[in-house]
Amino acid sequence: PFYGETIGRVANRIAGAKINSLNGKSYSLAVNNGPNSLHGGAKGWGKQSFEGPTPVEKDGKESVMFKYLSRDGEEGYPGTVELRLWYKGSMEKDGGVEKTSLEIEYEVELVGDEVEETAVGVTNHSYFNISGDA
Repeated sequence: PFYGETIGRVANRIAGAKINSLNGKSYSLAVNNGPNSLHGGAKGWGKQSFEGPTPVEKDGKESVMFKYLSRDGEEGYPGTVELRLWYKGSMEKDGGVEKTSLEIEYEVELVGDEVEETAVGVTNHSYFNISGDA
């Protein structure tokens, strides 16, 4: 299961665990779902340790930031990329009722010079009970 994970380098399933044409090459990816690559492979981003949490202010909101450096060739993907992930919490009024809001923001940057392009598609499988009710 992928409960609570940040999913990447590519969320979803890549058929045959292969990128057929990127940077003029084909790339074989880690196989972990029959003949396919699912959610970044056997050791996708959800299985990695991130740097953080680092308290920051983002868009005027108290936030925490996590970072992860995915090196060229990790699970077969080309290029070195840095993922920055922010959790931003705030209190908001909705119809006169105060509610807790949690936003998740991702930013991925190609930081290596190994390739001109890479494949990235990030999502999450986070589940929170912030009301305190069971």
